[in-house]
Amino acid sequence: MAARFVASLQQAYALLGRQPGLGSPRYATLAGIPGLRAWPLRPWPYLVFYLPQERQLDILRVLHTARDLPATLAPDDA
Repeated sequence: MAARFVASLQQAYALLGRQPGLGSPRYATLAGIPGLRAWPLRPWPYLVFYLPQERQLDILRVLHTARDLPATLAPDDA
């Protein structure tokens, strides 16, 4: 099971590396992180949060969707 999860992560990272605009910008304002994008890690109940850069992706977090995402992503001073 762990190997399948890691394989799903690797596939998602490769896809997002080729097409970084695929992820949703929905959480950028909530997190206070301009440019933040989220991508569902199928078939798992996780979201990959990343920042597309000119030549790379900065993966910030991989979070389970059952978590309180607004509270988890909100800036510390909120």
